[in-house]
Amino acid sequence: MKKVILGAAALFCGSLLFAQDHDSNVTQSGIANLNSTVQSGWSHESNVTQTGVANTSATNQSGGYLSIFGGVGGNGLSNVTQNGLANNSAVDQSGDGLNSTVNQDGIINNSDVDQDGGRHRSTVDQDGLANQSTVTQSGGGGYFINLGNTSNVAQTGILNSSDVDQSGRDHDSDVDQDGLANQSSVVQTGGGAYDGNESYVTQNGILNNSAVTQNGDDHYSDVDQLGLANQSSVVQNGDDQDSRVYQEGILNNSTVNQSGEDHTSEVAQVGLANQSSVVQAGDNNFSDVDQLGILNNSVVDQDGDDHDSAVYQEGLANISWVEQIGDDNESQVTQVGILNDSYVYQVGNDNFSDVDQNGLANTSDVIQDGSFNQSTVYQGGALNYSGVLQLGVDNESTVTQNGVLNGSVVAQLGAFNTSTVSQTGLLNGSAVAQIGFGHTSTVTQNGLLNGSIVLQTGLVGNTSTVTQTGILNGDITIQN
Repeated sequence: MKKVILGAAALFCGSLLFAQDHDSNVTQSGIANLNSTVQSGWSHESNVTQTGVANTSATNQSGGYLSIFGGVGGNGLSNVTQNGLANNSAVDQSGDGLNSTVNQDGIINNSDVDQDGGRHRSTVDQDGLANQSTVTQSGGGGYFINLGNTSNVAQTGILNSSDVDQSGRDHDSDVDQDGLANQSSVVQTGGGAYDGNESYVTQNGILNNSAVTQNGDDHYSDVDQLGLANQSSVVQNGDDQDSRVYQEGILNNSTVNQSGEDHTSEVAQVGLANQSSVVQAGDNNFSDVDQLGILNNSVVDQDGDDHDSAVYQEGLANISWVEQIGDDNESQVTQVGILNDSYVYQVGNDNFSDVDQNGLANTSDVIQDGSFNQSTVYQGGALNYSGVLQLGVDNESTVTQNGVLNGSVVAQLGAFNTSTVSQTGLLNGSAVAQIGFGHTSTVTQNGLLNGSIVLQTGLVGNTSTVTQTGILNGDITIQN
C-alpha cells in the first residue's frame, strides 16, 4: 500500500514539474462571445477581452522549458482584445518565449497567428470590416540573444488581406494597409544571427497588391503603394539584396527579381498603367527606374557584376529596354515625351551608353559588344532614328538629332574609332562605318534631305569631315 501511495505522489509531483505556472484571464462583456483557452507545458499567459456580440477567440499554448539558471523558459504570452461584431481570432503557440498580440475593432475581422519555435513576436491590429490576417512564424530561438522573427500587421478599412510567412531566424515584417481590398503577401526564409530579412509594405487605397518573397540573408524590401489597383512583385534570392518600390496612381505594375549578392533596385511609378521589370543576377548591380505619366514601359536585365542602369521616363507610352551582360557596364536612358523607344544592349566590360530622347516617337538602338566603348545619343523632335553598333575596344560615338525624320546609322568594328554625327532639320540621312583602328569621322547636316555615307577601313587612322547645309546635298566618302 505504501508503494502505491508513493507512486501516486511521484506522478502528481511530476505533473507539477512538467505542466505548471500558467495564467489565463478572460473578460467578456456583451452577447454570445465565445472563448477557448488551452495551456500545456511551462508558464504560459493568456489574456482575452471580448466586448460586443458574437466574437470568437481560441488560444492554444504549449511547449517551453525549465531554465538551468532558474525560472521557466516558456513564457508564452498571448493578448487578444475584441470589440465589435463577429470578429474571430485564433492563436496557436508552440515553443518558448513566444509573444502574440491581437487587437480587433469592427465587424467580421479575422486573425490567425501560428507561432512555432522560439522568441517570435507578432502584433495584429484590425479596425474595420472583414479584414483578414494570417501570420505563420517558425524557427527562431536563441537563449541569450533574441533570434526570433517579428511581424507587425495593421489593417484599417474593408476587406484588406495580409499573409505573412516567416521561417528561419531574425526576420522582420511590417504590413500597413489602409483602404479597400488591398492584398499583401510576405514570405521570408533563411536568416541567422543578426542577418535576417526585412520587409515593409504600406498600402493606401483600393485593390493594391503586393507580393514579397525573400530567401537568404540580409535582404531589404520596401513597397509603398498609393492609389488604385497597383501591382508589385519582389523576389529576392541570395544575400544582401535591396529593393525599394514606390507606386502612386492607378494600375501601375512593378516586378523586381534579384539573385546573387548586393544588388540594389529602386522603382518609382507615378501615373497610370506604367510597367517596370527589373532582373538582377550576379553581384553588386544597381538599377534605378523612375516613371511619370501614362503607359510607360521599362525593362532592365542585368547579368554579371557592378552594372549601373538609370531609366527616367516622363510622358506617354515611352519604351526603354536595357540589357547588360558582363561587368561594370553603365547605361542612362532619359525619355520625355510620347512614344519614344530606346534599346540598349551591352555585352562585355566597362561600356557606357547615354540615351536622351525628348519629343515624339524617336527611336534609338545601341549595341555594344566589347570593352570601354562609349555611346551618346540625343534626340529632340519627332520620328528621328539612331542606330549605333560598337564591336571592339574603346570606340566612341556621339549622335545628336534635332528635327523630324532624321536618320543616322553608325557601325564601329575595331578599336579607338571616333564618330560624331549632328543632324538638324528634316529627313537628313547619315551612315558611318568604321572598320579597323583609330578612325575619326565627323558629319554635320543642317537642312532638308541631305545624305552622307562614310566608309573607313584599314589599320591606320583615317579622318573624314562632312558638312552639309541646305537641301538635297549628297556625299560619299570611302577611305582605305
